[in-house]
Amino acid sequence: MKREAFIKELTDAGCHLKRHGKKHDIYFNPKNGKKAPVPLHTEIKDTLCTLIRKQLAEVIDGWIIIRLKKGLPIPNPHKKEIGVDLLIRILGIVPK
Repeated sequence: MKREAFIKELTDAGCHLKRHGKKHDIYFNPKNGKKAPVPLHTEIKDTLCTLIRKQLAEVIDGWIIIRLKKGLPIPNPHKKEIGVDLLIRILGIVPK
């Protein structure tokens, strides 16, 4: 995933840039006080994006809601992606 698109996802979900670093930027979720590093690479692996979403916890809820509003696909829960089963239980959403 392109870093620019991932950062937009985080900010749309309510996260803010806390500080710039030499190799990573730190993003902060004000809803729960959690923070996570985001690498400065132009391309970030999808597995790392999923891990960062999990580290920021409530961002995952916002991420699913944003994807639904934009009509984007939701990950398949049968692939056992991080946090998806939890989201389906919390939000009652069943992916296509």
